[in-house]
Amino acid sequence: MFQRSALILLAASAMMSTTTARAASLQTISPSQCVWHAGDNPGWAAPALDETGWQPLNSWKVTVGQTSTWVRCHADLSALRQASRPALQVNFYGAYQLFLNGKLVGQIGNLGNGQASVNDDQIISVAADDPAAATHTVALRLKLRTVVDAPSVTAGEADWLHALHNSESLAGAKIFLPAAVAFGVVSVLGFVLLALYLNDRSHLELLLLAIACWGPSLLRLVNLIDAAMVPIPNWLNGLAFALGAAPIMIELWFMFRLAGRKVPLLYKLAVAAFAIALMIRQLAFAFFPANASLLADIAFIKFNLPHRACGFIAATAPFAAFWPWNRIPKGMRAMAGCAMFWGLMEVLWFLGSGVYRWRPFLLELRAFGTIVAIIALMALLFREYRRTAEERAILAGEMQAAQQIQRILASTTLDTATGARVEVAFRPMRDVGGDFYLCRALPDGRQRVLVGDVSGKGAAAAMTATLLIGAADRRPSDSPAELLAHLNLVLHGSNVGGFATCLCADLEPGGAIRLANAGHLSPYLRGEELALAPGLPLGLSASEGIYEELHLQLAEGDTLTFLSDGVIEARSAAGELFGFERAQAISAQPAAAIAEAAEKYGQEDDITVLTLTRTPTPVLRLGTMAVREMA
Repeated sequence: MFQRSALILLAASAMMSTTTARAASLQTISPSQCVWHAGDNPGWAAPALDETGWQPLNSWKVTVGQTSTWVRCHADLSALRQASRPALQVNFYGAYQLFLNGKLVGQIGNLGNGQASVNDDQIISVAADDPAAATHTVALRLKLRTVVDAPSVTAGEADWLHALHNSESLAGAKIFLPAAVAFGVVSVLGFVLLALYLNDRSHLELLLLAIACWGPSLLRLVNLIDAAMVPIPNWLNGLAFALGAAPIMIELWFMFRLAGRKVPLLYKLAVAAFAIALMIRQLAFAFFPANASLLADIAFIKFNLPHRACGFIAATAPFAAFWPWNRIPKGMRAMAGCAMFWGLMEVLWFLGSGVYRWRPFLLELRAFGTIVAIIALMALLFREYRRTAEERAILAGEMQAAQQIQRILASTTLDTATGARVEVAFRPMRDVGGDFYLCRALPDGRQRVLVGDVSGKGAAAAMTATLLIGAADRRPSDSPAELLAHLNLVLHGSNVGGFATCLCADLEPGGAIRLANAGHLSPYLRGEELALAPGLPLGLSASEGIYEELHLQLAEGDTLTFLSDGVIEARSAAGELFGFERAQAISAQPAAAIAEAAEKYGQEDDITVLTLTRTPTPVLRLGTMAVREMA
C-alpha cells in the first residue's frame, strides 16, 4: 500500500482544474480531532463517552494482541450539510463498523475474524438528518489482522467521493498496467516453456524458468489490483502473494542449474528463510485467526532487516552461479549475461527500496528489467532446445542404423552345425548394446561360438561390437586362439578406444572342443566353472595378444553355458548383486531362463546368455549298415 498516498496526490492534482468546487465540498477529518483505544466495548460508540485515557490518533501504534481497537473523532462535518447525498468514506485496511453520533451507519468485513476486502474504501451514505448537529462524533470499531496505518474518514457528496475514488483507481491502473500486461505475456510464454519441457523432460531448466515466470507475473497482477483499488478478499490477496513468493526458491535453482552447478548451502538457507518467512506472513494474513495473523505480521516487521539481508543474498545468486566470470564457456556467455542482469535488478531493489520515495521507481525498473531478462533467456533456451532436438534427431538416426546392423549380425536365426544346438538370449540395456555373439557352422564341420562384451554402452559400444563380429566372421580357418589374436589387432588398430572381453569356442564333430579366453567370464559345464586362463582383453596391447587354448571332450548332452557380466552384475532394489553363486546355481537352465532371472533381479547392463550343447549325431540306416551322417 506504499503507493496509495502518491496515487491520491496524483489524482487530486489531475482533478484540481475541473473539480475545484467539488474539492472544496469534501472534508477529511484531521487526525488531531481523533483519539484511539485498544479493546472492544460496544458502548464506546456513544457520543458523550468519557475519553479519559484515550490516546491521540497521531500516536497510533499497533502492538501484539491489539486486534480490537476503537477510533473516535469529533468534527464539524459542514460538508455534509450542503450535500444532496451525504456520505462518509473510510480508508482502512481491514474490517470495521462505522458509527455517526452513536448510530451504526455501515459495516465492512467480519468483525469476528477481521476478514474483509482489500482496497474496499467503502462510500457509506448517511441519512440527511444525521449531519444536522453542529458537532459530530464519528466512531470506528476496528478488527486488525495486520499492522496498518490509522484509519481516515472523508465526508462529502457521494457522487464526488465516487469520482475521487475512480480517479485514484485510474491513476494507479495507468502506472501498473504496462508492467502487468508485459508480465501477462511472460506468463503465457511460461506455458510454452512447460509444453517444451513435457515434450523433452531432460531440459529441467525449461520447467524451472516457467515456474519462475509465473511468480513475478502473479505478483504484478496483485500490484495492479492493489494500485487500481479493486476490492479483493484479503484471504485471496494474501494467498496470491504467497503463491507469487514461492517461485523465488525455484528461481535460485534455475540459476545454478543453468550454470551446471549445485546450489551452495548458504544460498539454500538464505532463499528458504526469505521465501518461507514471506509466505508464512501472507498465509497467516489470509487464513490464520486474527491474533496469529497480527503476530506474524509484527514478527515479520521486527525481523525485516535480516529478512532483507536474506533477500539480498538470494539476489546475488546469478553472480555466484557463474563465478569465476572469466571462465564462462563461450556458448553460455549470453545466458549468463541475461541471468546476471536479472540478478542486478533484484540487487538494486533490495539496496534501494528501503528509501520510501525510491520504491515506486525501483519497482517499475525491477519489473521491466525482469521482463527483458526473462524474454532474452527464453529466446536463448528456445535456441538451445532446437539445437538439442536437431542433434538428437541425428543421433536417433545413427542409433537406428546401428540397431539395424546389430540386428542383422546378431540374428535370432542361428547357423548351427550337425551335432550341435545353440540357444541365445540377448537383452541389451538400451536400444543397442555392447554385448555381442557369433554362431557359425564352419566348412570343416566345426561349430563356432563367440561371446563378448565391449566396454561402455550405447551406439559407440554397438559399433565396436559390430566391427569385431565382422572381423571374426571372415576367419573360418583360424583356431580360437588365432581368432582372438586377430581380433585384438583389429580393435587395437581401429583407434576407437576402449577394450572388449571375448571368449571363443570351436566344437568339432566328434565332441572335442577348443576354447580361448580374452578376459571374459569362464563358461559353466555341468554346473561347474571351467578353469580357463583369463587372457588379456582385446584392444589393450598389440604385442601381448597371445591366448592359450583349453581342450575338452564333451559327451553327448553336455552343455556349455556362456554368460556376459550383465548377469553377474544384476542388482536388486536393496543393492545386492546377482553374483557368481546364483549364476552357477542356474547355469544348467536354458539360456532364456537364465537371462530372465537376471533381468527380473535388476538389470543394470547388457545381458547375453549363450548355451552350446553337443547333441547325438543323426544315424542313417541302410539295410544292416549304420552310417553316421557327417557334416
